[in-house]
Amino acid sequence: MLSLTQIFTIKNHPGLFKAAKPIKGGFVAESLINGERVPVTDTSDDAFCLAGIEIYGKKAKEEEENLLPLSLIFKSMQAHTTEPVDAKAHVNAIKDYFEAIAPEIDPKRVFASELRKIIGWYNLLKDKVTFESPVPLSQTKEAA
Repeated sequence: MLSLTQIFTIKNHPGLFKAAKPIKGGFVAESLINGERVPVTDTSDDAFCLAGIEIYGKKAKEEEENLLPLSLIFKSMQAHTTEPVDAKAHVNAIKDYFEAIAPEIDPKRVFASELRKIIGWYNLLKDKVTFESPVPLSQTKEAA
């Protein structure tokens, strides 16, 4: 099983990639969809590790920024009793799903297109990535 630190999204390349092997000045990324290999260098491509992606959360105070790690969203999706809605579902169905599993997401700053992408990523990763101790996002603040 992989971890989110090994999974990347690469600008101008659809889907998600895993780091396959290092090369001088970067690494070779392998598509999780079709196995295609793409060289990624420090200067040529914008590769973003999923472990570093954060989603806007609702602000507790006006001047305070609240960012939610993508890993927490994935854990909450995994812990939810039903499968995620279809990424092509109506906008209201997608927003209702995320309101149920992660009410801390700020609906004013997180667009439906981003939520669709998260659903697609989760569906691609759920059998390939281990999400340790799945805890619904709404319970993480209670434990703190």
